[in-house]
Amino acid sequence: MHISQRTIWTLTLLTALAAFSAGAFDDLRRVNAQNDPPAGEGSSNATSGETKTEAATESEKQGTDNQGAGATPNEHPESYLDFAMAGGYLMIPLGVASLLWLTFLVERLVGLRRSGILPGNLVRSVNGLPAGPVDMSQVESICNANRSSAGRVLYAAATHIDQTRHEIEDAVNNAAQREIHSMKRYLRLFAIIAAVAPLLGLLGTVTGMIQAFREVAIAGLGSGKALAPGIYKALVTTATGLIVAIPALLTHSWIQSRIDNYVHSINTLVVDFVDKHRPAAASGSGASSSGGAAATASSAPVGAGSA
Repeated sequence: MHISQRTIWTLTLLTALAAFSAGAFDDLRRVNAQNDPPAGEGSSNATSGETKTEAATESEKQGTDNQGAGATPNEHPESYLDFAMAGGYLMIPLGVASLLWLTFLVERLVGLRRSGILPGNLVRSVNGLPAGPVDMSQVESICNANRSSAGRVLYAAATHIDQTRHEIEDAVNNAAQREIHSMKRYLRLFAIIAAVAPLLGLLGTVTGMIQAFREVAIAGLGSGKALAPGIYKALVTTATGLIVAIPALLTHSWIQSRIDNYVHSINTLVVDFVDKHRPAAASGSGASSSGGAAATASSAPVGAGSA
């Protein structure tokens, strides 16, 4: 089963909207929490005018000092969206990479379902066929009832089972290559994300350190606040790059392993089918050789097309 390109980009857009909505909701919740007065404050307002005046004076004094240092307390990130914005413009491609990873992960989870690759009902039906010559109408009925990658490779072997070993090998090989290529759809994208995301994080680290030392060159080392924004940016982008790259790398390895397991199972099914139903006359060229041909045809494309 494949998801259309339109569906993929729709999922990407919905994921982006969900992430933006979550960040906006977090900001709104934080602002409301800051604006809501604590319990009992209304009754104490009338008797705390002098205290508030002193607090306001102290706050203004602190604000003046912080302005001279180039920072205010409200500039510290307090939500996920604030943290993302603190990383600078490089957070945009990192965010796009994370959305692509999530979208195509969902697509591959749907596309690599066992029901669409190697249905259990297909395996049971094929293994339950009586030994001897193939009843093509029965095999066709089984494959049509269980439309899948294994069914298409098996049908290619069944239609050429009374031919020579090389003809069986070519037929199974062609069918297996098409199915493996379909199973590895978008797999290379996960490897690209896993490789590029840390580089983007490293680029953010470099630009952040350049910004930090530029501030030091301008204002001197009188306060650590001159270094803080650049270092903060460097750390945020580095962490984000690793957060995006690690799941992408694990996903790539897991999907590759899943495909290899499917290929091995399909290969076993086809080999057993050929050995069980190949006519005796055709077996003169070697039933075991036909099994080896099926194995080669099913497994060879894995190495050739691995991402």
